[in-house]
Order: sequence, then C-alpha cells, then structure tokens
Amino acid sequence: MKKFKIILIILAVIVAIPIVIVVVILGLIFLFMADKNNYHKEQDIYFEKEEYYFCGQMVSYKLLGGVTYLIEIDVDSVLFIKNDISSENDFVGLYSEKQKKILFNADLTIDENTDKNAVSEGLPYVRVKSSNRTVEYIINKETTVYGMLDVSNFYKRGLKKKETEDMIRF
Repeated sequence: MKKFKIILIILAVIVAIPIVIVVVILGLIFLFMADKNNYHKEQDIYFEKEEYYFCGQMVSYKLLGGVTYLIEIDVDSVLFIKNDISSENDFVGLYSEKQKKILFNADLTIDENTDKNAVSEGLPYVRVKSSNRTVEYIINKETTVYGMLDVSNFYKRGLKKKETEDMIRF
C-alpha cells in the first residue's frame, strides 16, 4: 500500500510538471502580447495628435538602446501640421527654431546591404514624415536606409536632458 502511494505521488509530479511549464509559458506569452498591444496603442495615440514633416543634415547621433538613437539634425525645412501633445504626453523630438535644430528618437539600422564606404563618407541627410512614421536616411544618390520614429517613454529621458526653454516638443 505504501509503494502504491509513492507511485501515485511520483506519477502526479510527473504529470504536474509539464502542466505547470505549459501554464507558465502561456502566461509569459499573454504578458508579451499585452505589452506589445499597449506599445502599439501608445504609438497610435501619439500619431493621432501629431503630424509633421522635416528634413536636414544629420550632425550627430547617440545610441539610446537596441537600434534606437537620439539624432540631431540641422534643419533645412520643417512643417508642423498638427502638434497637440501636452507636457504629460510622450514625445519623439524637440525643435529649436532659434538654433534651427531638431533632436529626435528613431531607429537607425545600417545592415549588411548598405554600402559601408558611403556611410563612412559622412552623416546622412534625413527626411521625416510622421504621416507614415518613417525616417529616410539618404546616404548618397544610390543608398537610402529607412527607420521608424520611436515614441517611447523609456527613451524620452535623453531628450529631456537636452531640452531648453525655446524648444517645441513634438
């Protein structure tokens, strides 16, 4: 009888372990999906309030994490069609009309298909359209690399450090 109880306990443990593993995996998948949906919702809320276009020569970039960079450009052209964010909202960048500079967060990925010699010749010209959430990095006549604007509360701390009174958040 004692052997029978031990065998039942061992079988219960053998059956329970895979069930626990499956439940943990499903829980992690659910958390990941919920976080991803929240990220996309935040992106959509931002881009409902904002519409702009700007372009200019990149003068510097600093890695913030992953493939997200704080990018600084000397502005050639800027157009704010809609700028309805409040001080509590996440924001992508800062514009100084006085200095003719823009700082913004965006993905910057140079992959194996990009001509490394072209990149080393100088920093790219940048065009940004919020309507399609893209950044064009024009390296030369033949090479353009595309990135995405990054609306992330996590990365805006880099912008806040550079913010001055004359800057407009977008």
